[in-house]
Amino acid sequence: MRIVSIGTATADIYLRSRSFKILKDSHFTFKKGFSEKLAECFPSGAKLEVEQVDYELGGGGLNTTATFKKNNFDQLAVVKLGRDFLGRFIQDQISAKKIKTDLKHSRALSSFSVVLLSTGGERTILVYRSPADVFKLADLPVARPGDYFYIGPGATPLTVWLKYLLKLKKAGTVVAINPSAPFLKSKQAWAILNLTDLIFLNQEEAEMLIGQKLDERQLIKRLRQRLIRPQIIVLTLAERGVIAADQEKIYSSPGFKISRPVDKTGAGDAFASAFYSSYIRTESAVESIRRGCANAASVIQIPGAQNGILSLSDYKKSTWQKIKILG
Repeated sequence: MRIVSIGTATADIYLRSRSFKILKDSHFTFKKGFSEKLAECFPSGAKLEVEQVDYELGGGGLNTTATFKKNNFDQLAVVKLGRDFLGRFIQDQISAKKIKTDLKHSRALSSFSVVLLSTGGERTILVYRSPADVFKLADLPVARPGDYFYIGPGATPLTVWLKYLLKLKKAGTVVAINPSAPFLKSKQAWAILNLTDLIFLNQEEAEMLIGQKLDERQLIKRLRQRLIRPQIIVLTLAERGVIAADQEKIYSSPGFKISRPVDKTGAGDAFASAFYSSYIRTESAVESIRRGCANAASVIQIPGAQNGILSLSDYKKSTWQKIKILG
């Protein structure tokens, strides 16, 4: 079985400094972007010391493919790069990790992120989303019989995804999707999501799609009412775990509790790709939630979005067995 992951490829530059402070203040408002009343701060105009710098491979297309590879699937990452030094770095890392790719190139700069890490594991990510990440219909591969697809739409126009998903559905291909903010803001979002089989959202993205702030159980019910075709819809809730709904039941879990996370970058990709890998093999929401939560919990304990990814044998370890799942 082959899983084709279409999405972004980035260079992630990690800066760790004791000078990055997390501040909580009730005066921080949602309208100003402080939905959690938290801010990662440093003095304005200061020259700050950085204790550690790391360069890692990232982006949803490559992060998810790394999980598919470690879970013994044949895999293909469909990504676009600029012809610049970051693009060369990404391509060298892809070769070193032996990730199968369908690489497209652009004259634009490659996408990259600068991750500001505090000593407590909280991070602020500065993202440059390159025009190179936008796919044309001609860039996208033809599905082979038995292929599974995982799509991170990014900033690619929804007209492209609509045409492409109609082709995939005609071929009988199973498709999972992790929609982006530009995708969810479009009026076409609902129609396209109803062409997919598995949907992964976080709570903020679900509220953006619904257009209303609701608790997670209300959100999943509203989504299930509007999205008839997908086999399962999954909402990740950060430290509060996950809630999911198939066409019969609602499942929830607090996940695995990690007392001191090191780096939360890539946790969403780790969860979704492990869940999807498990669901393809088992068709069990319960087992897929366990593996998704385990992979995400492992990833946040090691710097870098791919360095903590679990293999199939890792899921058998006692560390990842004890989890509460209701449903």
